[in-house]
Amino acid sequence: VQVELEDTGEIVTVEARFLEEARPRDVEVSDLADLQILNESEVLSTLSNRYSNGIYQTKLATSLVTVNPMHQTEAVCGRSKRRAAGGGSAPGENTNLLLEQV
Repeated sequence: VQVELEDTGEIVTVEARFLEEARPRDVEVSDLADLQILNESEVLSTLSNRYSNGIYQTKLATSLVTVNPMHQTEAVCGRSKRRAAGGGSAPGENTNLLLEQV
């Protein structure tokens, strides 16, 4: 089967066994349980698109899937604050931090 790559427009030949059905590109979901077509490609595509749009958390029915953006972000589930727990706060001193949900 010949397939056109979206990124480059290049046409490549692949075996049909490697193809998976996909949803229309303009359909977005906030809950993976709402995917009409459920396969690995669709789950990864949904998570990737949401990550690219700065949405790092996605529902999966009653669970929550979080992709770590590897940088500080605004709290999504209300405000949170950090406070020191034990130890000192001098530079170079090991201090344990607790994250409290407010």
